Amino acid sequence: MSVVFLGADFHDAPLSLLNHFDVSQEALRHELATWSEPVHGAVVVATCNRAEIYIDTDNPGQTFSDLISLIARHLDSDESEIAKVFRVLTGGSVVRHLFSTASGLESMVLGESEIGGQIKRMLHTAQQEQMVSPRLQRLFQRAHSVSKSVTTHTGVGASGRSLVHTALDRAERTLGQPVQPSALIIGTGAYARVVVQALRKRGVGSISVYSRSGRGAEFASLHDITAVDRDELPGVLQEVNWVISASGQSGYALPLDMVSHAVAHSIRVSELLLVDVALSADIDPRVASLPGCTLITLDQLREDNPAEHRDAIVKADRIVEEGAQLFEETERVRRVDPLITALRSDMESRINQEISRARGRFTPEQVDEIERAVRRVTRALLHTPTVRARQLAKDGREDEYSTALLLLFDLNPEQAVTSTPQGADQDVAHPDTALSRAHHDS
Repeated sequence: MSVVFLGADFHDAPLSLLNHFDVSQEALRHELATWSEPVHGAVVVATCNRAEIYIDTDNPGQTFSDLISLIARHLDSDESEIAKVFRVLTGGSVVRHLFSTASGLESMVLGESEIGGQIKRMLHTAQQEQMVSPRLQRLFQRAHSVSKSVTTHTGVGASGRSLVHTALDRAERTLGQPVQPSALIIGTGAYARVVVQALRKRGVGSISVYSRSGRGAEFASLHDITAVDRDELPGVLQEVNWVISASGQSGYALPLDMVSHAVAHSIRVSELLLVDVALSADIDPRVASLPGCTLITLDQLREDNPAEHRDAIVKADRIVEEGAQLFEETERVRRVDPLITALRSDMESRINQEISRARGRFTPEQVDEIERAVRRVTRALLHTPTVRARQLAKDGREDEYSTALLLLFDLNPEQAVTSTPQGADQDVAHPDTALSRAHHDS
């Protein structure tokens, strides 16, 4: 068995696809829960800019093929498009990616703190739905520990950095004053929910939302804010102090002429500050040249990384790498544990047989002495093979050692674990057979 990964993020996929995955995550989980062997467990990680599935399987090739079909069906997309956008990882690459992601090192804003909590909640959801195999449990628990270590030893994530909060911090520094009392949000996706919370945390009392997809009224009702339609948008732009946009749709939600007219007829006494964190720009970048306008873009936020923070990121990368190596070593050692147990059981069985024979030939006191002596010698004989097994496992040589023990001691091969360990990269085949859809027993 091994844990494999299929996923996409803001580097690979349009925000619309990531939002669709986020909306579909419950349905995806429910269908994954019905999968049986070769799948033993799965964890779905869906956020504003991340769509990932970690899955424990005996057959990576078959599982990848079925995952692509599953995602394509739930996202109303072609399998060929999903295969182009979603990345495949196996072995140690999965461990490093999860540890780095949980530590905020794969986020839009390096070191943002929200992702660690999101991953922890999604593991909890998978646990509640009985979808987490022991191997996945160990992997995600270790990811949480590594992320805490990164925060403790580097400060990365300790300041509560996130894309939205970084944008608002940048805006306050740009204007030289706190967030103003009114704001307009463009879009109703996962980011919009975060924006509402961030604005309220900073004391913004008047929040409006505009949605090109027509979901503004529903979103506004859920979050107790005001919905704005297309006809009302120019007037609202004349009044608000802030615009934060992350709709994920193509084309400009705020074209140059609309913003120019709003600024010219504005009743504000301060500048109009616009923040565009959409992967595909929602606001015409020429707006930045208009008098009375300040535009902060996603590219500017990505570059907003002080030198001391960059040094911390380097240190965090080392912690992630060391954590991944330790996890892989531990998993390899776990592979030889059943074989060591089988060896000890075999020795125990032989000792018990000889002691039974001795009981008919010697006194009870003599038998007790013989048993103590035999067990003392057996422990001494097994000590070196046990220690060497674990040492060689750490070096990735557990298979050759397992083979030697099986031949020398005539152990039952079924008592030894023979699957590829997490941390060893595999060649992925793609057989034509599909997964059975029987109920998954985790």
